[in-house]
Amino acid sequence: MSDPGTSPSDDVGGVSGPESIRDARTVRSLGTLALVAGLTLIVISLLGAREIPLPLLGGVLILAVVGVGLRIEAAIRLRGR
Repeated sequence: MSDPGTSPSDDVGGVSGPESIRDARTVRSLGTLALVAGLTLIVISLLGAREIPLPLLGGVLILAVVGVGLRIEAAIRLRGR
């Protein structure tokens, strides 16, 4: 059935070497972009009005969580390199 020398978690993504590093850098860049987009939305909103609408604040919070999550994923991918 399966090779006893390998475990099911070996080569999970099927990408190794320079391709995985490039993928991790892309993921890290997307995470940074999400964080910057959230900050930009807050600054633009504060320039137009003195308070931040609740739906916008929720959207920025989602962008921040996604951005941090993507950067953590990239760090995990690059950890063993």
